[in-house]
Amino acid sequence: MIMPQSTSHFTKNALKHVFNRRCFSGFNFFVTALYGFVRLPRLSYSQHGEDLILASMFPRGYKGKYIDVGGFHPKWISNTHILHRIGWSGIVLDLEEDKLSLFTLARGQRVRTICAALVPGEQIGKIEFSKFRGSLSWSMVDTISESHSRRASEKLGSTPIFKLVDSIGVNTLLVNESPIDLLDLDIEGIDEAVVCSIDFKACDIGIIMFEANSTPGGELRTRKLLESNGFTHLFTAGPTNAYISHSYMQRFVKHD
Repeated sequence: MIMPQSTSHFTKNALKHVFNRRCFSGFNFFVTALYGFVRLPRLSYSQHGEDLILASMFPRGYKGKYIDVGGFHPKWISNTHILHRIGWSGIVLDLEEDKLSLFTLARGQRVRTICAALVPGEQIGKIEFSKFRGSLSWSMVDTISESHSRRASEKLGSTPIFKLVDSIGVNTLLVNESPIDLLDLDIEGIDEAVVCSIDFKACDIGIIMFEANSTPGGELRTRKLLESNGFTHLFTAGPTNAYISHSYMQRFVKHD
């Protein structure tokens, strides 16, 4: 016995049959071509589209956990804003409480903020950082790196203010917060030093993103260290380099 199709299913098939007829092929081509011109692009909040690449990798509805170091702003040049919008939660570190208060305001209970500098290894204590004041009183180059501070001072033509902030070692943070889906580093000059000090046997990280302004993919020692710990290069966008662990790719990233 043949069961009757539902009305909606029948209507859909009927319309598909009609519009697939030869007499409508030119019309369909025109409409599709027009749609390609007027369709709005997807909006990225990152500097180089990193957030769109990340968001496209996960199954619909997946809600992961991130650690955003050097968060700067909850939306402006943010790699994690789109992830927050689709339900992710996480931790944001920055050198200034004023910036972190914006994350609490914008992201609510799904974010925890830490006012501290992330440093290599397990160090905990106080550390000095260089605070620059741009034309908008917001600086993207505040740093604990002396060499980076000197270069920024020469480039900007300004002298920084030196301030003290708490420091936390990357391994201390990761061991307490593991597992995490994304570790996003933007820490002005010490990204690779922090990556190279991670104890990968003591924590579980899915994707690592860091800046390397001199070499795409990072320095050779950084690449070798990540590869030896089961990571593979995922993408490079501007100075941002992303690596994904092989096991994480098998567990979480969607495959077509």
